[in-house]
Amino acid sequence: MRSRTPAKDTLAALDAVRDGSTLAELPESWLDEPYRVPDVHVDDFRFQSVRVDGEQLHHELQRHAASTLWPHFSSTFGGVRQSQRRPLRDLSSWHLALALAAGQITGIVESAAGRRLLIKGDTFKQKHRSTTIETDEDGGVSETVVMTDRFVPVINAIDFTPGPTLGRIITIR
Repeated sequence: MRSRTPAKDTLAALDAVRDGSTLAELPESWLDEPYRVPDVHVDDFRFQSVRVDGEQLHHELQRHAASTLWPHFSSTFGGVRQSQRRPLRDLSSWHLALALAAGQITGIVESAAGRRLLIKGDTFKQKHRSTTIETDEDGGVSETVVMTDRFVPVINAIDFTPGPTLGRIITIR
């Protein structure tokens, strides 16, 4: 088993570079022979294509089946089909409000009084800009602009309660 940490001399060299010292430079003249790339002879090159029919392809796939993804497909991607487990405890009102505002809870909710709403939550990002202008004793003026992200939860609902409010759209911000 290989070590997951680099060798101590490698760490020492990296620390030295970080601290400002330099590594050893390459010599002015190279003493070893350079590697020579062999010439390419155009006469030796030949492009060739092969057509494979369905039966040959089937045979090759059977022969190399162990090297493909298909035998391991269920073990690799099987985690997606697992059933969801219940949480360890009931969600508090805070958890439910957070999940609703994040858009994770949608559907019809009914109050104890019988009011029915189709809800959909979402969260939007708003930018808040604040500007500060300062003047120093020499008369110089500096302007500081601060942009702050603010996440605003929005819950939209359609009233499904039979009566005069049926179909009314409600927005909670």
